[in-house]
Amino acid sequence: MGVGLGQYDDARLARLAQAGGGRYLYVDEAGTAQRAFAERIPAARPVVARDALAEVLFDPAAVVRYRLLGHERHAERPADGVAVAGGDVPAGQGLTVLYEAKLVPDARADLGQLRVRYRRADGGGAAVFEAPLPRASVRGRYADASGEARLALLAAAFGEKLRGAWWVRGVAYTDLLAQHDGLPPAVARRPEVDELRRLIAQAATLDARRDPAAGQVPVAGMDFDHVPIIRE
Repeated sequence: MGVGLGQYDDARLARLAQAGGGRYLYVDEAGTAQRAFAERIPAARPVVARDALAEVLFDPAAVVRYRLLGHERHAERPADGVAVAGGDVPAGQGLTVLYEAKLVPDARADLGQLRVRYRRADGGGAAVFEAPLPRASVRGRYADASGEARLALLAAAFGEKLRGAWWVRGVAYTDLLAQHDGLPPAVARRPEVDELRRLIAQAATLDARRDPAAGQVPVAGMDFDHVPIIRE
């Protein structure tokens, strides 16, 4: 648990939580402390699956390229023979993972498959859950996506903006605020979603970084299929 506004190694705490099969939360004010200790860390949750591992297998006939947001420099799949530790899954826990994918034009094949491997918590042995990623789930417009999907995309875009990611060079903080203002009222009224807007607005006033690629690759000339090495 990261508490306060002092200098501490945020990345190390996140790695410790991952290595220990736990969770890392950051608390900077009373409101987030209330949510962290009263809502996000319940006293007891039964474990429904152990050593759980999930992977997404994209079909090359439907997907030209893809990236897992925030993990562009990590291998999508471990090499053969490399053991990867899974994690315990408490009841009611959810996880959102976002991929950016470029689709094959006019392809009719499904995008791929989701596969989850785990051990049954009751000692019933190993199990595998598989489900297709239907092409019919793709929406033609951002406005057609569900409110929860749009919120996840907004939060991800904000994270990409904070880390200065190549893919959001053309996205301004005002664009993010406009996306927030377009969320369905039932979603936007939630305290954590309202806080997200406050953080975006605050970042807009503090972020004075220059674009390191401005002199080499103009935003108008960006090629998302070929990301250059930017030399600062």
